[in-house]
Amino acid sequence: VEYGGGGNGYNNGVTAAVARPGAGSFGVEALANRGGGGALISSAGVRGAGGSGVVIIRYAAPAACSPTSTSIGTDTILRFATTGTCTWAPPGNISTYQLLVVGAGGGGGSNLGGGGGGGRVISQSNVNISQTATITVGAGGAGGVGNYGDTTNHGKTGGRSAVVSGSVNVLSLGGSGGN
Repeated sequence: VEYGGGGNGYNNGVTAAVARPGAGSFGVEALANRGGGGALISSAGVRGAGGSGVVIIRYAAPAACSPTSTSIGTDTILRFATTGTCTWAPPGNISTYQLLVVGAGGGGGSNLGGGGGGGRVISQSNVNISQTATITVGAGGAGGVGNYGDTTNHGKTGGRSAVVSGSVNVLSLGGSGGN
């Protein structure tokens, strides 16, 4: 489907130019919700209105998380290590958790400086999570390229890591890139 096409012109009362799909043409109004331009509707000089606009939102739903699971004594430890964002449904019989959220490290500078460690390490106990959580694992910052004095030699900032669920919003920033 095409959006926002201009309405066609009408030449010498005999021939009409070809309108874009959804736009107005001689004798035809522009389609609603396509944003097409209006055109001359009749040889009596009646002009057609432009078609109304539209807002379209497209997104990819976060994938389900696939953490690794280990046990230490009676505790189960889930480790979310795949970079990106995913959703995790907590078990129905558990509502209190301990969290460790670490932002990704910054990339090293090409000549002079190392990248910063994860901008913040957050450890919290007794966190109540009773509904689906959005988990974000930050990607490490890219390293710089080039030589001293080049504008490309600085490392890039590491990505944020977070756990968000209801009123829980634990965010750890990534480390700065090296110079």
